[in-house]
Amino acid sequence: MAIRSEPLLDTHTIWGIRRVFELAGDRPAVVSLSLGGHLGPHDGTTAIENLIAREAGPGRIVVVAAGNEGEDNIHFQGEMTENTDLVIPIRISDTTLQYVDVWVPRDDEVDVFVETPDGQQTEPDGQLRTTVFGRFEAHWQQDPINGDQNLTLFIEGGRLNHTWRVRIRPTQVVHGQVHAWGGTVNPSTSAHLFPGITGRGYSIGMPATEERAISVGSWVSRTTFQAVGGGIGQSGLVVGQLSPFSSEGPTRIGMLKPDIAAPGQYVTAALSAGSEMATDPRYQPRHHPSAPYITIQGTSMATPFVAGVVALMLQREPALTPEEIQQRFRITARRDAQTGRVWSSGFGFGKLNVQALLDYRG
Repeated sequence: MAIRSEPLLDTHTIWGIRRVFELAGDRPAVVSLSLGGHLGPHDGTTAIENLIAREAGPGRIVVVAAGNEGEDNIHFQGEMTENTDLVIPIRISDTTLQYVDVWVPRDDEVDVFVETPDGQQTEPDGQLRTTVFGRFEAHWQQDPINGDQNLTLFIEGGRLNHTWRVRIRPTQVVHGQVHAWGGTVNPSTSAHLFPGITGRGYSIGMPATEERAISVGSWVSRTTFQAVGGGIGQSGLVVGQLSPFSSEGPTRIGMLKPDIAAPGQYVTAALSAGSEMATDPRYQPRHHPSAPYITIQGTSMATPFVAGVVALMLQREPALTPEEIQQRFRITARRDAQTGRVWSSGFGFGKLNVQALLDYRG
């Protein structure tokens, strides 16, 4: 069963999750979510994450894609020291609109300023301001759900490659760790938002950051595939390695996400007639030469793989909880030289081992 959402907003996704479980009635059900975002706290407290926490339970499982930002420079992490400014540089990578979402722990006392490329500083007051470097709007508030402090900055019409800054001036530090995520209207321009940042962690999107969600990363299942123009592949790939794009954990509060990794690069699937992927010329090179199939990649392809396996588990044991399924992943997941011996930021607890899961007897 598929629930249509157009446009794809959190309110629609929330309705869709409820609708699936409502239609399932007393039968077990699995919801597969190949979606995610980075405007929010990354701690399990958004509306959609709270809904997953409430709705998931015995026989009701939600499986979520970790995200495809593993290679993208969308995250900043810094440690505050009293009376020393912590500066978050923001490169203008899209001249239309981009955002930065900064999170400061609730008990730290700070002053916050938005700084334009010429060094002019403004306190975030929610007003739309116009400068020669573009328009911006900055909101500073305490989040009513988790109590942490949050700056949301929107920059419109910025000058390409110019650097703005968020300047945080701590007067009392209790916790000290600051995280920020950013993005643009066009995902392809989000890759180098924070100049000089090289770490891959904390790129897992919401709602895959929710504790009761089954969060899924991707590993390379093939290095080439057949398409209209012949064989296509990407140099340097090794079957079994973490897909370069696969988003990595942990969450902002240190929760160990993702839970598991599954085949997500490259996956050939049925191509729906009349869909964007069937009609948009950009996808034509990925069409299979002899049938209505398309080969794509992403944690969105790994997620339904896991959802299907979870459905098989529920067919045999209809009352399994999210926590029991996560525990079985930890016990049965395949670990090797690529995954490491324990949880890792990309593979989670390892590679999905379907046979071991179905053979498991607790």
